[in-house]
Amino acid sequence: MTLSTPERRVLATFTSEQWSGRPGQHVFGRLIGNGLMGLVVCLLLMIPVPFLRNPVALILFAAVFAILFTTVSLRTKFSSENLFLQELTADVNETILQLTGNPKDQLSVGDFQELIETGNRLPLTINGLSGIDLRVIQKRTQQAQEPAVRMDAKVTTTTRVVLTITPPDYGIESFDRLLAAAKDM
Repeated sequence: MTLSTPERRVLATFTSEQWSGRPGQHVFGRLIGNGLMGLVVCLLLMIPVPFLRNPVALILFAAVFAILFTTVSLRTKFSSENLFLQELTADVNETILQLTGNPKDQLSVGDFQELIETGNRLPLTINGLSGIDLRVIQKRTQQAQEPAVRMDAKVTTTTRVVLTITPPDYGIESFDRLLAAAKDM
């Protein structure tokens, strides 16, 4: 009886630009940026629209512009990340169903999001035989900085959804067929 080492099969890979888990990050910066843009738009509109020449109208226009565009941009980011996570969960669930044959082993979007955030493992059994784990592994990479004095380096996280296949210690012969089936996915 020989003990073999665990094997890994990558099901999906995505970056923090595709799904960050925090689409509402840097809201204050966006709000300030949109407020300044609203201020510039209002200054340009002052020429044809005399009502906007009032300082109160200028501040009100810039505030409404900032709130409106920040809300729209956040809703867009939330919906795109939510759609991405739903599609990724469907792909992972399809693989789980092919392996286990049990629809009860599939993950909800919330469960899959929790699995990504915590990095825990999800053990799966195939016909009562354990040895397959679903894991989410994150790796942070720092991109090259253009200026030498730049303070906020952009960090991209690459996340892989991995099946880890570990043969049991008691050496069941049918595990070889299980391993071959997982490799052929």
